[in-house]
Amino acid sequence: MKKIPFIMIVVWGIAVLCTLFLSSCKRPEVLDNSTLVNSARNVALTFGPAYVPFFKEANVSDVQVFKKKDYGGDSRPQIRKQIGRKFYTVTFTYDSTAVKFDFGFAARVRIWKDTGEPLDVIFGNGWGRNFFFLSFKEQTDHSANDYEKVASDSIVKVPLQT
Repeated sequence: MKKIPFIMIVVWGIAVLCTLFLSSCKRPEVLDNSTLVNSARNVALTFGPAYVPFFKEANVSDVQVFKKKDYGGDSRPQIRKQIGRKFYTVTFTYDSTAVKFDFGFAARVRIWKDTGEPLDVIFGNGWGRNFFFLSFKEQTDHSANDYEKVASDSIVKVPLQT
């Protein structure tokens, strides 16, 4: 009789440990500022390498929530399903005495908090790329966390305009 409660406690303990393990596997790695800046720089190097030499410093925002108005009220399902997700914004400043862009930054990359994948990138001339319809990996065949030089004809790069 004393063995039954002991067996139940052991089974319960194993179940709790399995649950904790499975929930920890679903969490992405912690997104600290250096990881965010590194990923954002890799996105910029991939789609706008001409802007990278003008980067002065990187500013990482607090967590923000994606809202419908963030994309001008675009109601396509790929955008609608993102409403409520959290993201960070990494903004690369530049020396405005050396060059002048239409926007107050050389590049701005937004990165999803839950996956660490880029949401979009906008360069100082206002051009950019979003990753709603095709992910960064689908467009480039590599992760935003690891920069790999991509064949110049395989990706349309944003031209430098000052």
